[in-house]
Amino acid sequence: MEENTVMQNEAQEGESTIRLGELFAALWKNIVLLVVITAVILAAGLIYTFAIAEEEYASTATFSVVVSDDSKNDQPTNEFDLTNSQKLIGTVVGLIQGDKIYSMVVEEHPVVGTVDDLKDRVTVSSSDDSFIITVTAQHTNSQLSMYMANYVVDALIEYTNTSTDNLALVLRNAVTRISDAQLGSYAAPNKTLYAAVSLLGGLVIGCVVVFIKEFASNKFRTRKEVEDLLGDRVIGAFVDDKSKKGGLRKGIHIATRLVEPSVRNFEPYNNLLTNIRYSDLEHPYKVIMITSTGEGELKSTTLANLAACAAHNGKKALIIDLDLRKAIMHRVFGVKREGGIVEYLDGSKSKEEIVRHTESGVDLITAGTKVLNPVAVIEDSRLGPFIESLRGEYDYIFLDAPPVLVCSDAQAISKLCDGVIFNVSMRDVKKKDAREAVSGLKLVGAHIIGINVTKCDPKGGSSYYYHYYYSHGGYYSDGESHAAPLPQPQAAEKAGAPKSEASKNAPPKKGA
Repeated sequence: MEENTVMQNEAQEGESTIRLGELFAALWKNIVLLVVITAVILAAGLIYTFAIAEEEYASTATFSVVVSDDSKNDQPTNEFDLTNSQKLIGTVVGLIQGDKIYSMVVEEHPVVGTVDDLKDRVTVSSSDDSFIITVTAQHTNSQLSMYMANYVVDALIEYTNTSTDNLALVLRNAVTRISDAQLGSYAAPNKTLYAAVSLLGGLVIGCVVVFIKEFASNKFRTRKEVEDLLGDRVIGAFVDDKSKKGGLRKGIHIATRLVEPSVRNFEPYNNLLTNIRYSDLEHPYKVIMITSTGEGELKSTTLANLAACAAHNGKKALIIDLDLRKAIMHRVFGVKREGGIVEYLDGSKSKEEIVRHTESGVDLITAGTKVLNPVAVIEDSRLGPFIESLRGEYDYIFLDAPPVLVCSDAQAISKLCDGVIFNVSMRDVKKKDAREAVSGLKLVGAHIIGINVTKCDPKGGSSYYYHYYYSHGGYYSDGESHAAPLPQPQAAEKAGAPKSEASKNAPPKKGA
């Protein structure tokens, strides 16, 4: 019991660390956006502070409130009544802040504005341990700020000395000016504070925007999100390196490529292949379809390299290109498209004639001649028995299928295989689309072996196997020109021999 508790605590601690890491990763990934937002808000704050905001000046006048203690003598004395003086301080502050004194100032000195203007610009303050009251006036004109402070004190003294109401009589001779206001000094805006607030505000707003962009997205961000939403486990993960330029030609990414055969390059595919092999030991998967939600999720890249990895490990692997709408495997392995599955099903070619033996060790059946109705080919009654006849000859048969939401071919092809690997491109595919695609496959009885996530963020953590991909253009566009056959590894390279300069530059050979 204690051991389980410890393991749960460790798991929770790990999740917290990952979440914190994701926050920093999200900020670093969007560092340019964060800097731009911060810079814009800082610039706006500086422009307002130094160019728009009016400078204001403050001037202060002071006076005291002291009541003489003449209750025992008819003649005035030099002693004062401490208790009553302290009580009257609050009364005087309230008196000044009311309309009576301000009205007197406005009536005698219209230049100060209205009563409301005085209320906005004049501040009256006092201290509990002092008889001194401070009147501070703030204005864009330094001279007028001085006048306003002095006018308020003058009006108060005039009121206490001349008015006949009870409050004035109580304050008679109690208000004494201490200091006159001088020419106002600079008070606002606090340029340093404004700049600091603008910078901090820009950072906060930038972080909020980044977090909303990253964590409120309708795209997948983490493997856990994929597993939770789609209901299947992730059994493979590949990182996309968008910084690589070698795969670019005229601004378009190469659609599919084979990696050089090596332990390092094949490691992520070894991991995926191992997970497939041990997913069900009692009923091993031999005929495997790889598909995705939509275009650009690297299903063909995954399939081609997975088959090459299996062949590199001594397994007999066959690829059947059933993506008849946008066949690509013939270009990846450097063979002709014609003479493939279409020709076999129409009876013009035999099985022996359509199986191509490529230099990577993978056998390939191309899509064949383009047809107007691919669904009719996929649903041909001879296709299923043909694939079954190949089971005894190969360890793995990989079926390349179109994306699920592009057409209905993938659902039909899934009936011919043991299981499906479903590719999900992180931060590309919408969650609702991926869920719809998986639901569509399960609706026709397809068995999902697991999810293979592609284009993972390189900053996402060490849990991903690092392999670099390139995305391709529109699925129904004239995309075949985007992909070019790449030099395939020679037999000597498969055995570990170094590659000669001649073999590096040699064009790929055609298949049988």
